Amino acid sequence: MSWPWIAYNNGKSATLDFSENRFDFKHGETFIIPEGDDPLLIWDMRGIIKNRPDPSTLPLNPKRTVFVDSGSFYGEDIIDCIMADRGEVILSLRNLNGFDELSIALDFAENLIIGIDYTDSVYAKNKDFSNMSLIDLINRLQNMNINRFLITILGSNPPSLPNLILDNSDFYFAKIDKNITVPYGSKGVFELV
Repeated sequence: MSWPWIAYNNGKSATLDFSENRFDFKHGETFIIPEGDDPLLIWDMRGIIKNRPDPSTLPLNPKRTVFVDSGSFYGEDIIDCIMADRGEVILSLRNLNGFDELSIALDFAENLIIGIDYTDSVYAKNKDFSNMSLIDLINRLQNMNINRFLITILGSNPPSLPNLILDNSDFYFAKIDKNITVPYGSKGVFELV
């Protein structure tokens, strides 16, 4: 079973693609949250690409479980995302400026969901994250008392996660391609709609 994953930019829906190590998107119609009770993953492309999130497009205090990735670059940006009250905040490592910024974000918020993008390795601008294997990165984050993860699979199938890692955390996966295999042990899987 999979749950919906949608994206928007400047108040319009966006179709997503990932190629040549970058995100491509096209504007669609006016952005509308689909009906349903299933959890929903939403990407704010203006935040992810330009570090200028636009939470006002999203409904305040949603009735369903909503996970929102606004693409923070700096640790203190997380407080704006939390205060916007648009859903569960995902702090993605894709643009975050290293472990120092992650520590700052953790000072502002507990129980964050950490987003990790994965191609055939960890996809992140900062080498603090991209120079580590997925397993080593998760181990380090777990040692920082982080235990909720969203792994976005942008390319090849990720490695299987050891039971010791799975037993200590909640893992969600998002996949850009329906043919990608998600490792055993996930709490849920999001697919682009």
